[in-house]
Amino acid sequence: MLLHHLRIGWRNIRGQRFYSAIHIVGLSVGICACVVIYLITQYEFSFDTFHPNSGRIYRIVAGASTDEGGQLFWNSPFPTISNLEYRVTGFEARTAFTGFGETIQVLSERGEEVARYSGRQADNDYAFSTILTGPDFFTIFPHQWLIGNPDILRDSAQIVLTESVARKYFGPGPLKDMLGRGLVYNDSLLVRVAGIV
Repeated sequence: MLLHHLRIGWRNIRGQRFYSAIHIVGLSVGICACVVIYLITQYEFSFDTFHPNSGRIYRIVAGASTDEGGQLFWNSPFPTISNLEYRVTGFEARTAFTGFGETIQVLSERGEEVARYSGRQADNDYAFSTILTGPDFFTIFPHQWLIGNPDILRDSAQIVLTESVARKYFGPGPLKDMLGRGLVYNDSLLVRVAGIV
């Protein structure tokens, strides 16, 4: 029976080649479009899913045009967030953050410079190695604290490092010995390590 249907289908395709070609091309384009839409959607939904409650976290981005016609984008500038909290209700927690790509000087325990690093994650990289943020950052993006706690962000002269960055700056050794060590950003902003995640 199946062989009979295949023969009839083949005869129809050979007898009406033009219409068959249109149908086959249309079916192929439709299938390809569905696959492309699925892949794009899957790719877009694959970001930042490791955060707990990632479906409840929203990012607000502000943009501006330059005099030359280009576009600048800021990740949640502080004035935008502070105005939104009064105009829009329903925020459980909010924090602003912005990249900070200034040079980093690592100080010894005596306060002398022992190393200097670029403000980027890698040479010729666009990503900043540091972000400036508010006290609710670790409420929205929880981390495992090795030393310290989230309340230290209430003091602007404190900094939190990841374990890998702390070891990069201060070398091997106990993490508790790295607390209180100084970093200088842009040759003028002195901060002290108060936590490691």
